[in-house]
Amino acid sequence: MSTPRKAVSGLRRSVLDGKSRSAAKRGGGWKGSWRDRYDIPKAEEEDILLTRGAYENPDDVNEKTGELGLAHFHTCQMHGLKLKPKGPGSYLTARCNIDAKQQDCLACKAQAEGDRRVGLKPTFSFNIIHFGLYERVPLERDGRVVKYEDGENRGKPIMVWERVERPSDHKRIMKDLPTLIKNGSVCIFQKRYIEVGGGHRDDLAQIDAEAAKYCRCGGDLIPIRFSCEKCEEVLADVEEDDMGKKEVAAFAESRGKCKDCGHIGVPVPECTCSDCKRPSPLTAFDVVATVKKEGEGTNSHIVVKRITPLDQYRMLDNEYAIEFEKEGKDYFPKVEDDAWVFVEDMGLRKAATSQWNFEEVHAPKDHGFIAEKLGIRNPFPATEGKDKYKRYGGGGGKSDEDTRGGRGSSREDEPDDDDRRGPRSSRDEDDEPPRRRRERA
Repeated sequence: MSTPRKAVSGLRRSVLDGKSRSAAKRGGGWKGSWRDRYDIPKAEEEDILLTRGAYENPDDVNEKTGELGLAHFHTCQMHGLKLKPKGPGSYLTARCNIDAKQQDCLACKAQAEGDRRVGLKPTFSFNIIHFGLYERVPLERDGRVVKYEDGENRGKPIMVWERVERPSDHKRIMKDLPTLIKNGSVCIFQKRYIEVGGGHRDDLAQIDAEAAKYCRCGGDLIPIRFSCEKCEEVLADVEEDDMGKKEVAAFAESRGKCKDCGHIGVPVPECTCSDCKRPSPLTAFDVVATVKKEGEGTNSHIVVKRITPLDQYRMLDNEYAIEFEKEGKDYFPKVEDDAWVFVEDMGLRKAATSQWNFEEVHAPKDHGFIAEKLGIRNPFPATEGKDKYKRYGGGGGKSDEDTRGGRGSSREDEPDDDDRRGPRSSRDEDDEPPRRRRERA
């Protein structure tokens, strides 16, 4: 029996088909660092597009074989270090060394011995495209331009993409946007990743829930039954079980265990469409989500303000993110392998169809680094570099917050993302569904 379409595309569901397990084990091909992380802001609404991935999911274990299922997000255990009163550098996150398959973890040891500055929680990382204005500028550190130290670019400044924040700079760039894009000094999107805890991960699931209400043709989707995403056993029948709208909505978002095969996951809806005979629900990867963060501390939420299907979304240059095909006077989104096709301009297609190597992005820090930050003795040998067999006492090795491998970045406050209950959305239930078909002049 074939795998349901929704099972291989939903945000919170397993990646059951069409993905290489070997690719998942190595985490994908795109290398990155903490500089590529995007933090959803509180001050304003931003447009992001979640993109697909394939990462081993420790929460989805085959009870018979012990093999891990695959998910569109990466999961790891991250230590939080509260170093001093609130302010710059007061909070540090670092991958748990044991979670990264190393033998020892100094942060775990300190936590087990009662160091209340050290915490541990699961962290979930998603591939995204952030649609915004970026300018290519020289990298600065401590107020000084960083230059290449060797190679053919020796002496030249290292250039990086930096988000345009000032209204005056934004206005200046928008006056000559096409030219600046063409010469490569400005870009209107960047491949990034977001790193969240369990509560904010559930908030992001609202994007998938909202998208799944619409068919690719533009019609309304009405659930008639729900099935197991793995064995396709019917879990609930809307008509036979006399389910009301609230019951249907709650069941659609619940994670449960299939009585037939034992798989734990989100039920897959089978729907009818108001406009076509072959329903094809949109997914979180087919819509641009306008989001912002609201609330403080552990009571914060990622709020989905609205979603815009990709075939209706225009970037800052007023162009579409996907390809269209003309039929008569109408334009329809180009489809390949049941997915819309991204434009190739400026590398958007590559950015949207690749995934970060989160095992590198979240590479654990050396024990000496943790020892230095906590001001404690490190009883373990160094795990890498020229001091591999050196033991630290009272302090640690040199810390480098800009290394590509690992999360050595500091934050002013500890993350305001923790376990909470239920996502929120500002979208009205009675809003009309977006239309897919359009005419162009």
